Amino acid sequence: MSSWVTSDCYWPDTVYFDLNGNALEPRRKLQHGRYLPIDLTEFMQDSDNELKVYINRSNHDQSAFGYAVGVEMVETTTQEKIIAQMNKSTISVHDSLSAIKKSLAGGDADDDDIMMTSSTVTINLFDPISASKIFDTPVRGDKCKHRDPFDLEIFLATRKREKPGHPAVPDEWRCPICRGDVRPDQLRKDAFLVQVREQLKLMDMLDTRAIVVKRDGTWEAKEEERTGVRSASLECEEAAARVSATGPQPKKPAPVVIELD
Repeated sequence: MSSWVTSDCYWPDTVYFDLNGNALEPRRKLQHGRYLPIDLTEFMQDSDNELKVYINRSNHDQSAFGYAVGVEMVETTTQEKIIAQMNKSTISVHDSLSAIKKSLAGGDADDDDIMMTSSTVTINLFDPISASKIFDTPVRGDKCKHRDPFDLEIFLATRKREKPGHPAVPDEWRCPICRGDVRPDQLRKDAFLVQVREQLKLMDMLDTRAIVVKRDGTWEAKEEERTGVRSASLECEEAAARVSATGPQPKKPAPVVIELD
């Protein structure tokens, strides 16, 4: 099911559909070059429903036609209910740390895409959607292989809707990190990272972007490296600070200008 819900919709040009005598029109690349699912709601009936699939191809065409067609029943819920259910869908501190220590010790490779051989693992704390703050409620999907979380409230608030006030588009329930299945019933809160956030708050370190977890389960804030392009104003400020600390610097000789005619 997780593979199905995270697969992109695609309508072949030679396929047509009929539901209960109503011709269906596949929505081909109508939005940002994406194929969209067909809304069947108005064509459904209380009794049996019959979906016919027509493939327009010649009798001599024996090439493989490997497609799967599914009818999805979509439920709606509220953001308040999703947030409330997180208390029942929580990975305990013990289970979260045990999984990390097992992977660092070279345990079962099924726990991770790649078996870790390092003595530490780095977990990013800043929400990947906003990239501006540490999470409030750290969650990830039940099938996600990574340890990095994303913030629950920001994730729910940024799901696309066809119109303001409408339910979120079903195809939007994908992990912002790995694009895996993160439908509401697949979301899991990480109690270990909740504990990390509480300790960082006590130390006034909520600007910490990542932590490093060791094999014994202890962790520490990852030191930030100064990288990227440095602004001219910053260079001037640092130069002024060096002058005030060491005194005036000797003047450089005036450059020699040679004019060639």
